[in-house]
Amino acid sequence: MASVSENIKPKDKYSILLPTYNEVENLPIIVYLIIKYMDGYDYEVIVIDDGSPDGTLEVAKQLQKIYGTDKIILKPREKS
Repeated sequence: MASVSENIKPKDKYSILLPTYNEVENLPIIVYLIIKYMDGYDYEVIVIDDGSPDGTLEVAKQLQKIYGTDKIILKPREKS
């Protein structure tokens, strides 16, 4: 049986979608782990924040400054 890594082609690009709401404490951890384990792959992390009142979007902006706008894509949505 083939492992998952054998089925992944190096030329593929992966988009990881992170829907968030009040994730100010969790977001840095999950982004760090994604970046750690996706080393060697072409990927982007798309953070979709639904108007979190706890500052999640501000943390996402800081992560974007740290890891780059090519890796962390922000897609904030207005609070409804």
